[in-house]
Amino acid sequence: MIATLAKEWTAKGERVSLFVPGSWSDDSWLEESHGQVTVYKKRLRIPSYPHRSLRGFVGGVLEFPLTLLQLRKFCKKEAVDLIHLHTPRDYQVYFRLLRWFGGPPMVLTFHGTDALIYADGSHPGMGLISWIVKGMDHLTSVSRDYAQRLAHCPNGRETIHYIPNGIDLTPPARVEPTAATQALFNLLPEKFFIIVGWIEPPKGCDLAVRAWALLQRKNPDIHLLFIGDQAYKKPGEPFWPGYLESIKALVAELGCQQQVHFAGTQSPEVVRDLMERAYGLIFPSLQEGLPYVLLEAGAVAMPVVCNDIPAFTEIIDPGKNGLIAANGDEESLANAVESLVLKPEWAKELGQGLLQTVKEKYSSQIMAQGYLDLFNSVVEEGE
Repeated sequence: MIATLAKEWTAKGERVSLFVPGSWSDDSWLEESHGQVTVYKKRLRIPSYPHRSLRGFVGGVLEFPLTLLQLRKFCKKEAVDLIHLHTPRDYQVYFRLLRWFGGPPMVLTFHGTDALIYADGSHPGMGLISWIVKGMDHLTSVSRDYAQRLAHCPNGRETIHYIPNGIDLTPPARVEPTAATQALFNLLPEKFFIIVGWIEPPKGCDLAVRAWALLQRKNPDIHLLFIGDQAYKKPGEPFWPGYLESIKALVAELGCQQQVHFAGTQSPEVVRDLMERAYGLIFPSLQEGLPYVLLEAGAVAMPVVCNDIPAFTEIIDPGKNGLIAANGDEESLANAVESLVLKPEWAKELGQGLLQTVKEKYSSQIMAQGYLDLFNSVVEEGE
């Protein structure tokens, strides 16, 4: 999203700089140029973590004001008009304090899970995060549903701007597949659907497997390819320990090992190629913001079957640009998938309908202009 926005804004003649919170080794201020965009990097050290040693705590306390001073000098030197923060994080305490010391106005965007855990009060370090959020000049959300939840939660704000995600519809340059990628392509069955994203409970992976167990009784030649891996807090420490193994065990238990496959994480180029080869995309998620995968499917005119949640019903008009399966119902999901296979011409029409929807409402140009309009109004407020 950030790279897409930067590309669109620079094309409009706007000056764009990116600040990346660096890793532990980035203790000095770094600057790199990438085309028309300058990228700055510096670690934003928070001294209050309880697991740190006394030495680490003291070092963090000493470094904190120096980093804050660097940020303030940078904003003054570069005449920064506005800071756009993506996803609430504890290190943004620097920017909250920067606003106190004459920093520019700030906008913070909620994307997906971050909006849910903030709205229900379960965000880690909720006290600090809510203090940061309250100090922002404006808040945005990529989902209309999430914007409403944020507006009505205990730590919410009356106005949450809804600016949906957008996708660059310019076809990317073709990349020659590697040997491993070509081997994957050679193993693909003739008829297959894909599910793309983290393998985790909120994505409804077990629902997909149960649907395929029903499908394979009458349609054993229809396959499902999982593209993605489990999410990790850090190397070797998954967010959902044992979940990937439980999904694979469920595949074996239901006897659909020949129809359900796991491709692991793939590059964006490979995912796009798989989308162009697949019969369709299934999206049985139980919760989402506004997923880019759905927009990517639209960009290649791919038919989709989604779960009945607000993130999808905002986009999908059933029977016109996709299908909506009953929430949490594997039989409904299986029937929707089967209908796409039995009616290939209709499936193509649904894919074209989704492409048209993305062009009209979810292009990168529309997204970029939505943020620019908000930014301009925020800057005018401060003049």
